Amino acid sequence: MYPEKAIAYCMKPSPPYKSWSFNSNQQIDAYNKKVDEYNRDIEQFRDCATRQIESYNRQYAEYLRCEARSYGSSFSSCFKPSPPRF
Repeated sequence: MYPEKAIAYCMKPSPPYKSWSFNSNQQIDAYNKKVDEYNRDIEQFRDCATRQIESYNRQYAEYLRCEARSYGSSFSSCFKPSPPRF
């Protein structure tokens, strides 16, 4: 099994809930902390998605090379990869 196949899909994070008003500095700090976590999670999602797409592109290129090598044969043993899921 290839290492890139171990990741099933990337989970897109949900943005933090922003209330209409903040009553204290603690609420502001807590919200800012959630925003920082969200930004970090978005960066991880972006990295995961990029790896998924690059992996798919490599696998699809290999599939096309395999199909070209088996052109004209009655049976192709080439594996067509599934596109990434998000």
